[in-house]
Amino acid sequence: PNGALLKSLTGGIPVQLLGGNRVRVQWTGMKPTAEIKAMDMLARARNLVDFKAALHHFQIGAMNWVVTTSKGDIGYFARADYPIRQKLDPKHPPYGVTPAEGYDFSGKLIPDNHVPQLFNPASGFIVTANNDPVGNSRDGNIFNDRYYLGFTYDSGFRAARLVEQISAQIKAGKKFTPEQMQTLQMDNYSRVGDHLVKRLALAW
Repeated sequence: PNGALLKSLTGGIPVQLLGGNRVRVQWTGMKPTAEIKAMDMLARARNLVDFKAALHHFQIGAMNWVVTTSKGDIGYFARADYPIRQKLDPKHPPYGVTPAEGYDFSGKLIPDNHVPQLFNPASGFIVTANNDPVGNSRDGNIFNDRYYLGFTYDSGFRAARLVEQISAQIKAGKKFTPEQMQTLQMDNYSRVGDHLVKRLALAW
């Protein structure tokens, strides 16, 4: 009832090769959602309580939201309706094609307090760069955590580079200018290259 049936995949892999003659697609956006309400409430928010109340209505298209207050608070909140699945199975991981029975959404959602968020961290700054924000994938096993949030994250090199540069600036007692933040945003130094060049040199 909550999925769309596809009898063929035009221009792609014949569905017969996927183990059957039909593919059902399930998505939390296949029902009415309230993103317009969320944006309206965000535009009117006067404090952190209003901000979090507005985000509650942002249900699909998971996004990272950052907030600052006039008191100097900083916060990061990931927001979407994260469905709890009936079953998680290493043989049929949730980021691939799963069998038809027993793997659907359960109808329940992951509670907001278990969705990635950070507020006023001791470091004094927040970094996100498509990396795994809570470390669920760090051990290579997404099936041993309380909730499944995702798996196909960035490797984390980009985030590590940002943490390194920001930490060095803070340690030196220097403040950031808008121009420096733009430079950080456009930085294309490859931490992957650091690892690769060493191995290439060794092989050579």
